[in-house]
Amino acid sequence: MNSRLFFFFTLVLLCGCSNKSGFTLTEVEKNKVMEDIRSEIAALSQGSESLNTTKAFELYSDSPEFRFISPDGSLTDYSAFFKSSDEFFKSCSGVKFTKLQDEFTFLTDDLVIYSWIYNAKAVLKSGERYNYDKVGATFLFKRMNQKWKTIYFHESASAPVVATSD
Repeated sequence: MNSRLFFFFTLVLLCGCSNKSGFTLTEVEKNKVMEDIRSEIAALSQGSESLNTTKAFELYSDSPEFRFISPDGSLTDYSAFFKSSDEFFKSCSGVKFTKLQDEFTFLTDDLVIYSWIYNAKAVLKSGERYNYDKVGATFLFKRMNQKWKTIYFHESASAPVVATSD
């Protein structure tokens, strides 16, 4: 586990410090990549808002290399992440994400960090309402078979404001 995190941070450091002249993507191609990834994030939001875990998870790579770090500091694989998200969606009657900011960092032609700042609201079937004013998410996208898939995802948030329905 620690060796995988070390590898990830070493990769980021090496790619971030490397000579950028090795990139072959043009600005037009970079814009297309950004459009493709934003489309994947929109599908994630739509799947989440329809409480459809399978649809929401289409951007994640269901592979041994996938890792998720949750806001509570847990490190999990795809299966555990899917299961916990599915359980959460089943407890909800509604979910809404609103993008506040996003940013792209191209590490290589086939590796892109996508940083997403958003707010989230969830209404549980119990009537409780969760409001996250600001959530930060980092996705490491890898081009796999001509599609962009997330192989690493880290989400950070403060505790939500919780209200009960009258």
